[in-house]
Amino acid sequence: MKTRFLILFFLSVKLTIFAQEHNADSITNQKIIVPDMYSSVNNALEIAKAGDTIYLKNGVYHENIIICKKIFLIGEDRCNTIISGDRKHPCITIWSPASGSEVINLKIINGSIGIRSENTSCRIENTVITKNMQAGIHAIMWIGNVSNNCIIDNNIDGIFLESVQSKKAAISNNVLLNNGFAGIYCANRTFLEIKNNIIGNHHVGIFIDRQAYKSEITCNNIFGSSNPTNDNVAHFAMNTFIKPIFVFPGDPFFNYHLKDTTIFDWMEPSCGKIGLTK
Repeated sequence: MKTRFLILFFLSVKLTIFAQEHNADSITNQKIIVPDMYSSVNNALEIAKAGDTIYLKNGVYHENIIICKKIFLIGEDRCNTIISGDRKHPCITIWSPASGSEVINLKIINGSIGIRSENTSCRIENTVITKNMQAGIHAIMWIGNVSNNCIIDNNIDGIFLESVQSKKAAISNNVLLNNGFAGIYCANRTFLEIKNNIIGNHHVGIFIDRQAYKSEITCNNIFGSSNPTNDNVAHFAMNTFIKPIFVFPGDPFFNYHLKDTTIFDWMEPSCGKIGLTK
C-alpha cells in the first residue's frame, strides 16, 4: 500500500512539472524586434506565441494587421513608429482570442478604421490614431482601457462603441479632436465610463444612442462642438466646456499636453487630471 502511494505521488509530481513546462512553452513572453528579427509585423505575428511582445522600431510599416492571440504590440515612438493601412481594411484588427493584448506607443493612419476590436479586452494607450476613413477606434461588445491617446482627424468618429459593456474598462484621459461626426459614439446597448477626456470640434462631442443611456459621462472637457452631447444622456456630471491650449498640436509632434493645466483647477478634486497624463 505504501509503495503504491509513493508511485502515485511521484507520478503526480512528474505530471505537475510537465504541465508547468508545457504552459511555459505555450506562453513564452519573448521580445520580438521588428525589423531586426523579422522584416514585417505580420511575419513577427506568425512566429509569436501568446504573451510575446512585438517591439517596432521607428519606421513606416505598410501593413494591415490581424491579432488573434494575446500580444503586446509596442512602438518605439508614437510619432515615428507608423502603421499605415490600405484604406480598405482596419490597420489593426483584434479578435476575441487576443484578450489581454495591448497596443501602445504607435501612430496608426490610413485604415478604413484605425483599430477594430471585436469582443476582446485590448488595452490601447499612448497612441496617435489619425486620418482613417471611418472611426479611429471601433469596438464591438468589449474593450479594455483606452487612455492617453490622440484620436484626431478621422473621417467619421473618433471612437465608435457598438454594444460595448464593461464595468472595469474606461475611456479616459484621451484627446479627441476634429473627427467628422462625434468624438465618441455610444451605439446600441453600450455601457461604460467615459471620463477625463478632452473632446473638441465635432458635430456632437459624445453621442449616446437611446439604449446606451446608462453610460457614465463625467469630468470631460467638451468644447467647440455644435452639441456637447445629445438628449439620451442620463449620467452627465462635472463636465466642462473650455477651449484649451496645447503645447505643440498636430504634426510632427502631436504634443497635446496642456500649456496651462490650471484652467481645470476649479473642478472637483475627485475628477483628477483632465487630458493626457503621459
